[in-house]
Amino acid sequence: MLSGFDGLRFSHWLPEIRDDGVVVLSLDRQDSSVNAMSQDVLLELGDLLERIAMDPPKGVVIQSLKKAGFIAGADLKEFQEFDRRGTVNDAIRRGQATYQKLAELPCPTVAAIHGHCLGGGTELALACRYRVASNDSSTRIGLPETQLGIFPGWGGSARLPQLVGAPAAMDMMLTGRTLSASAARGIGLVDKVVAPAVVLDTAVALALSGTTRPFKQRATAWATNTWLARTLLAPQMVKQVARKAKKDQYPAPYALISTWQRSGGKPVQARLDAERRAVVKLASTPTARNLIRIFFLTERLKGLGGGDSGIRHVHVVGAGVMGGDIAAWAAYKGFEGHPAGPRAALHRPGHGARAGAVRQEGTRREQASRGGRAPACRPGRQRRGRGRPGDRGDHREPGSQACAVPDAGTEDEAGRAADHQYFVDSAGGTARPYPAPGTVRRPALLQPGRADAVGGDHPSRRHGA
Repeated sequence: MLSGFDGLRFSHWLPEIRDDGVVVLSLDRQDSSVNAMSQDVLLELGDLLERIAMDPPKGVVIQSLKKAGFIAGADLKEFQEFDRRGTVNDAIRRGQATYQKLAELPCPTVAAIHGHCLGGGTELALACRYRVASNDSSTRIGLPETQLGIFPGWGGSARLPQLVGAPAAMDMMLTGRTLSASAARGIGLVDKVVAPAVVLDTAVALALSGTTRPFKQRATAWATNTWLARTLLAPQMVKQVARKAKKDQYPAPYALISTWQRSGGKPVQARLDAERRAVVKLASTPTARNLIRIFFLTERLKGLGGGDSGIRHVHVVGAGVMGGDIAAWAAYKGFEGHPAGPRAALHRPGHGARAGAVRQEGTRREQASRGGRAPACRPGRQRRGRGRPGDRGDHREPGSQACAVPDAGTEDEAGRAADHQYFVDSAGGTARPYPAPGTVRRPALLQPGRADAVGGDHPSRRHGA
């Protein structure tokens, strides 16, 4: 059986035929600490699935060999390159075709999930017949693509509503939030939740025996995708999204709702085609390109915050409520803060009611945290709101990171002259030292009134894609 594997070598996948007749496909992306679905990974998976389809085993289980988690999503650097070349359509079509091969296998298929399972990883799991997840706190399942200005394009938006019902599926995709294993099981996304040590064994057993989903889940999934349900629910979803973000500034949620409303009741291939066309159109918008750039800038800032970075000063451009809180929190964490602006004197470290309130809050959180340690203040974490798209005051909080956070249009001489200070050059996609004294620079992404401006109704937040 499956003699087609003999003598074959794969760079990213390790196929194994067990004695019980189940094939285990283990993903271990070469030269990477985490699994991301690059085109090379997809091509190899497609070859494996073609060989499996010619001589089907008793079942197929897909797992990750990375300690960091299951699959973190698609390769965003590769996605940017496809956008530059104008080949996003081909890349999405290839991903959809590969996952559809998995969905069409004549044998049971199971995704064995431990750790983060995001974006393209969740879409792969949705293409399987069953899903098993570990009960470890690191296991988080989500489709955060709307936070990047697009929505799931490898079958996620076509399959999730049919599996868990439209309300739960659209809430998950529109907000980009991730679910724990137990929460995912509660909506029907996951079939079994077990201890990490037995995830693979449980997945194999499920592939051999199968399971039946509760009738209520199946009925809800069918009823909420009918023409009548889509006609009634879609306008309500649009109203809810409109409270958070404007369509001209943040089109992805509206495109997702519209695509589901028009094609949610059609056969799977029609749903996939509609999904692909909409995502290709969104990928070329300034909103998507800028949100992806912000994601990489955030990752770069994380790298600048290491203990050996040598950064000691935090310069906050803008001394309003947000700027003052950031400067005060930086001082509380041991950095020298430099707020700039007409109200800067009120927020100098050690002065003002705001600084005192921030220090008290930090002390309270430190005492309440595990082991007496205060929760780290990381880039990508919001100060206000629930992190939904378009929440007011949806600013990023640098915490112990060494970075200059633009909060207004002014700069401070002392701050610019300080050693080891950086600001985010949004137009160039880099974190650069401050320009020479006397030079006033305002990053392009921070201009008021732009859809991609950081602050106000800006929808960006931390991504796992």
